[in-house]
Amino acid sequence: MLLPAALWVLMGASANAQTALDRLTIQDGVCQIGTAEDLANLEEAIEDGNTELDVLLTADIDLTKSETPDLMIGSEEAKYAGTFDGGGHKITYRYEGDCLADKWRGLFRSVEDATIRNLRVEGEAFPTNIHFGALIGVARGTVLVENVVTNVDITGVHSGVTGDAGMLGANYADITFNNCAVL
Repeated sequence: MLLPAALWVLMGASANAQTALDRLTIQDGVCQIGTAEDLANLEEAIEDGNTELDVLLTADIDLTKSETPDLMIGSEEAKYAGTFDGGGHKITYRYEGDCLADKWRGLFRSVEDATIRNLRVEGEAFPTNIHFGALIGVARGTVLVENVVTNVDITGVHSGVTGDAGMLGANYADITFNNCAVL
C-alpha cells in the first residue's frame, strides 16, 4: 500500500520527536538535574503529565543567568507529586510577576503529595499575584519539606488578601516542615 508523502513526513516527524522526559537523564528511576536546561525539561515533563518524577539535584543552578529566570515547577493542572532531593545544592531565581489572575507562584508553583528536601533556594521576587511562596506557591495533599533553607528577598507589590512568605504561599495540605529555615 502506498502512503501519501505528507503522511510519511508526519509519521517520520512523530517517530523522531523527543519529549521533555526523553531529554532528562534518569538513573535508577531518579531524574538527575544539574543545569537550568535540565530543570526546564523537568518542568515541561511535569506539565506533560509526569507529575510523580523523583529528582536529585546534582549541582547548583542559577536560573538568573538562563533564559528562564522565573521558572516554576508544576501548575494547578499538573501538580508536582514526586520527591525532589536538592542534594545540598542551591537554586537561584528572579521572579517578577505581572499577572493577578495567576494565584500561586513559587519555585514549586503547585505541589500535591510531594517531598522536597536538602535544598537551598535564593533570589529575589516581586510578585503581583495573590499568593507567593519562596519555595511553594500552593500545597495540597500530604507534603513533607525537610532540610530546606530559603533566602529570597520578596517585595510584594499588591494589595488585598495576599500571602507572600519565605516558604509557602497558600496551604491546603497536611504539611510538615522539619529542620527548615527562612533567612
